[in-house]
Amino acid sequence: MCQLATGSPVAAFFTVLQTQVRFEGKLGTYQSSKTAVRKFCTECGTPLVYQLQGDYANRGMLKQEAPEIEICVATLDTPSVLVPSEHYWLKSKQPWLELGDSLPKHFKNDRK
Repeated sequence: MCQLATGSPVAAFFTVLQTQVRFEGKLGTYQSSKTAVRKFCTECGTPLVYQLQGDYANRGMLKQEAPEIEICVATLDTPSVLVPSEHYWLKSKQPWLELGDSLPKHFKNDRK
């Protein structure tokens, strides 16, 4: 789903609590799957946020939205300050993409 939403073979995100972040301008929202919503800039269309919902959010705690949001790294003014620590969702990796680093690799999102 991230490939389709970002138009890219990979997407880099970082996780923060919703309460730690404030966006300027108006964000649009769309339901990208049964489990998540995505938010984007309504002025230029840039994808900004991925957020789990419902029972998938909070790992079973029934709330409407997860307390955390995933923000697209490349949307930061200085994205290079965030260095990747792991790779997730390798089950949907394009077959021609080679990850040549030694970071931990996960077939799906198995974060606890």
